[in-house]
Amino acid sequence: MRPGRFICSVPLAFRPRASVCVKLAVIVCTPDKCAFSCARSGEGAAALAGRAAPSSAVVFGAGTIGVLMVQTLRLIGTGWIAVSDVDAGRRDHVASIADVACAPDELADAVADHGGLELAVDAAGTSETRRDSVRLLDTLGTAVWLGMHDQDSEIPAFEMVVREQRVQGSFAYTNPEFARAVEVLASGQLEPAVTTSVVSLDDSGDTFRALLDGVPTGFLKAIVAPETAG
Repeated sequence: MRPGRFICSVPLAFRPRASVCVKLAVIVCTPDKCAFSCARSGEGAAALAGRAAPSSAVVFGAGTIGVLMVQTLRLIGTGWIAVSDVDAGRRDHVASIADVACAPDELADAVADHGGLELAVDAAGTSETRRDSVRLLDTLGTAVWLGMHDQDSEIPAFEMVVREQRVQGSFAYTNPEFARAVEVLASGQLEPAVTTSVVSLDDSGDTFRALLDGVPTGFLKAIVAPETAG
């Protein structure tokens, strides 16, 4: 059993062989702690991929979790990393730490030019990103799903069976994974370069809708501070 967020537990058929990224349970309303709160979303994700260091990886979504996922994959030795996001500002933000930062319609060509894909991490959670996370994988590749935007998604199931691919959800986390997140942040191995914007409670609704709709905002994380003037 894996103890999880919101005091839930998730049974697993195996124990992960490697820690990769970490998920934090708590969002706190200061910019410094907000960066730390998302640092956990990597270590559990690639741990569940079952590989110590995939040779190639794609991260769908260049938000907070996506940025830290790229850094964590780089830390464990992944050789080639591409990131896909609809927001040009977010792509620019992650371009310095990824080999490729591109729009979704350019990703297939980038993977083909590289010559294959071992691991896909979906930090967006849309029907399109889930489908592409499987479609672009090599035979025997693994897709790890973190994002939860859409309730249901259609995936290329026939191809997934024939090519013996695997989809792994990542939601819960263990105490050792949490400790690992603190360790890598304290050591400076991860740079919590998460751009934030502090908004008032009155403005929070508009901010949330803009983020949900994918409207370019110029920041990765919105922090609601009720005492902040609008």
